[in-house]
Amino acid sequence: MKNLFSTVIPVIAIALVSAGCATTDTPNKTNYERVLGEAQAAFDKSAMMDHAWSTADDALTDAKKAAEEGDWEKAMKLAKKAKDHSELAQAQAMAEANATVNYLD
Repeated sequence: MKNLFSTVIPVIAIALVSAGCATTDTPNKTNYERVLGEAQAAFDKSAMMDHAWSTADDALTDAKKAAEEGDWEKAMKLAKKAKDHSELAQAQAMAEANATVNYLD
């Protein structure tokens, strides 16, 4: 039963994070800056948990580059990707912190 919960909880966390991905923000500088701030905060938290994903870091870098070029749609998409990956990294860190190995099963 413990193994079931250690598998199910992370899957539920990933599903909940993924469900929050669908937003209808208009791609513009104001919305980009808000999403970028959320993404950076999520990335910083995952880094503090020693679980920052390189895909999130790359997406942040690429989002900033797209914003500098004025491509708000691409910048928002990448910032959201960075936020999502950082939140998934946090869920992974929490799941791994509670992981146990039971050699008797």
